Amino acid sequence: MRERKGKTAVAPTRSELLLEIGTEELPAQFVAPALAELKQQAVRLFEVSRLCHGPITTLATPRRLTLVVEAMSELQEPAAIEVMGPSKAVALDPQGKPTKAAMGFAAGQGVPVEKLEIRATPKGDYLFAVKRDPGRKTRVLLPDMLLQLLAGLSFPKAMRWNETGVRFARPIRWLLALYDGKPVRVQFAGVQAGNLTVGHRFLSSGKPLVVKDFKSYMSIMQKTNVMVDPERRQATIVTQLDRIGQQKRGKLLRDGALVEQAVFTVEMPYAIAGSFDARYLNLPKEVLITAMKEHQGYFSLLASDGKLLPHFVAVTNMGAKQAKVIRAGNERVLAARLADAKFFYDEDRKITSEMRLSPPRACGPPDCAKRISPAGWSGSFRPCKASWGESTLCTTGSRNPWPTPLQNIICPSLRKISFRRAWPEEFFH
Repeated sequence: MRERKGKTAVAPTRSELLLEIGTEELPAQFVAPALAELKQQAVRLFEVSRLCHGPITTLATPRRLTLVVEAMSELQEPAAIEVMGPSKAVALDPQGKPTKAAMGFAAGQGVPVEKLEIRATPKGDYLFAVKRDPGRKTRVLLPDMLLQLLAGLSFPKAMRWNETGVRFARPIRWLLALYDGKPVRVQFAGVQAGNLTVGHRFLSSGKPLVVKDFKSYMSIMQKTNVMVDPERRQATIVTQLDRIGQQKRGKLLRDGALVEQAVFTVEMPYAIAGSFDARYLNLPKEVLITAMKEHQGYFSLLASDGKLLPHFVAVTNMGAKQAKVIRAGNERVLAARLADAKFFYDEDRKITSEMRLSPPRACGPPDCAKRISPAGWSGSFRPCKASWGESTLCTTGSRNPWPTPLQNIICPSLRKISFRRAWPEEFFH
């Protein structure tokens, strides 16, 4: 048996780890949760692998998820596993020599019997086997660790796009993995990691660029028109929105969720103002705000009296040179959206409260049950109980068997299209 001796600690060498996952454009709502999970998974893996590290930073745009780990140790922390064996009275004979019990315990633990240690416990003196792991090099461990990190990321919806069968939010196009300035050889989803990255999809050459470390990475991002820090993008967007609001003599309608959506929709934000026909201001402003926000991701502008201005602000992923074309396109799309909103609003107003509360009755003429096939529609229609006033509408057509609120419904007996809100299920066939 031997006595334990102290060991002088040696300060480990520290290096930097840089990982970038390059993808097709990710949905805006996926990015922030993915960043949080990326950091949590990294911390967990480093802890399990006994790797010391400094601060961990995560950055992201719609096309990239980036992880930076500072001051990462080059060796695992040494580990000692202690296993308690038989008591001293059983393990040693009167002459102090190991018995078969001691030799069997040592063989089972894979340590020489002479390296077993005797320690005092509340139950008396017992033998302990101490297995020491000096630790492996970080560079040897990283390929498997990064593979686990990449495979462990989850998304609300994922897709497969090649023969590897890997599931990810969007197809992975490149991987950047550097440790101490040298590439980490890892392959995921058929993509081999290296030391290359790419810039903005439209505002750069698109050619792969060599990265040496995080400092050079940030320099490349700036030169290729990528603002990779989400906090910086957010500050830039808010500043641009406020400036446009002042130019239009209005006040921006603050919306934190819409700002976050804009942050994770662009790599280089550039806000532009557009206009829409003032006749739509006759609609309730909530209708217009909802149409602009939910369908297009536009910000609304309010006058000093709280009324809506006939302007909107869009955050684009392009520069000032394309602003005129982008503005015209956004105005054209919004005009169609607002026309739809006005139509649905006007149709809803045609239905009075009395008509909505009237008891349901059976669909009228027998010809309602016959099959019709107008252009773009094929379905069977039959009498139903969904009705109001003079209009009785229902369909079990193949396009949409159960109408939802504000969806168009065709009734062959009336030979017209109308709109209504969904009735309780018991009113249908």
